[in-house]
Amino acid sequence: MRRLAQVLSARKWDQAAGLLREEMAVRRDITPDALIPVTHKLIRQAEEAGCGARFAGAGAGGSVWALGEKKKIQELKTLWRSTLVPIRGAGILDCAVDPRGVL
Repeated sequence: MRRLAQVLSARKWDQAAGLLREEMAVRRDITPDALIPVTHKLIRQAEEAGCGARFAGAGAGGSVWALGEKKKIQELKTLWRSTLVPIRGAGILDCAVDPRGVL
């Protein structure tokens, strides 16, 4: 976790994505049933795009988020949108980093 914090602080997005891919590989081994087909697909798409992705929640749906260089994330966002179109209630959430943190 410390390495991830360090590369995020330094804005080294490709390195952060790599660390997230490493962590997700471990998750796949220790919690193989946590991913449903669509979350598995979204994470695979992120990794193939050179990003890292992680699921949040208790599995069986929930949320997936990604890290990567800005251009790669923009391309991934387009891909994820098209992947999610046929799934009722699924979509991309708008988000941004709050420089003040959680209050």
